[in-house]
Amino acid sequence: MDFEARWEEWVSTEGKTVEAEVATEVQKTLPLFDSADGIHAKWVTPHEGAEESLGVLLMFTHYEIADLLCAWEEAKDGDMSGGTYVASWLHTFMSFVDGACD
Repeated sequence: MDFEARWEEWVSTEGKTVEAEVATEVQKTLPLFDSADGIHAKWVTPHEGAEESLGVLLMFTHYEIADLLCAWEEAKDGDMSGGTYVASWLHTFMSFVDGACD
């Protein structure tokens, strides 16, 4: 028996089971985010009957979040350099969201 025939036989029997298992797993994990998979924004339906929503995974080092929060506090106190930092971060974030919506 040649390879193509054996492949077709496998696909028609065991392949269907594997396909169903993969489809089930994809549906189950679709609304979940994994920091290792490189996907940090996607359209998901968080639960049955819910509207589709843009989910976003944000990851910060301790230093990055400290810088952003400190700049936010400085901006609230009227410090323009803090405001500029926050505005720059928001500009970058909104560009990311805009790209995710395409």
